[in-house]
Amino acid sequence: MEFFHLKEHGIEAHPIARGWWVIALDTTRATNLYSSQGLFSEKLESYLEETIQLIPKDDSILLFNHYPFFQSDEKRRNLRRGEDLKQLLKRHSRVRLYLHGHTHRRTLADLQPNQLPLILDSGSCAQSKHGSWNLIDLAPRGCTVQPYKWNQEWVPLPKEEFVWTRN
Repeated sequence: MEFFHLKEHGIEAHPIARGWWVIALDTTRATNLYSSQGLFSEKLESYLEETIQLIPKDDSILLFNHYPFFQSDEKRRNLRRGEDLKQLLKRHSRVRLYLHGHTHRRTLADLQPNQLPLILDSGSCAQSKHGSWNLIDLAPRGCTVQPYKWNQEWVPLPKEEFVWTRN
């Protein structure tokens, strides 16, 4: 199976466990000092479609990208063509989780009722006062997410369990 390479194509895929793949997507771009917009280009969209087709049909996918696909109130911080990425995710139910950063706000949302994956932003483990991160346990029928928050030490928050409802 021939896949794309992150440095050359802005996308890369690897098996991470039995029945699970990770796809890394690079939508970053050079911007001026006052902007931090990303771009989900048409070319990257075609690479992502092709990569998903190359992954065995029974396998699940974890997709990570710096930018969330939903738009921020601040236009200068958005992912251009984020709506196109959102529509692609709706078409591919094997993408079970979408991990992103950029907002530095811990987020965990089950968007499966809207034909989208779970979305997670772990926050930032480097922030001294509000650091957080997630430990994700993947399974064929769902996943468990154990969040941790910094409070003079890493403290576990309540676990959340999810069942895959998208086919």
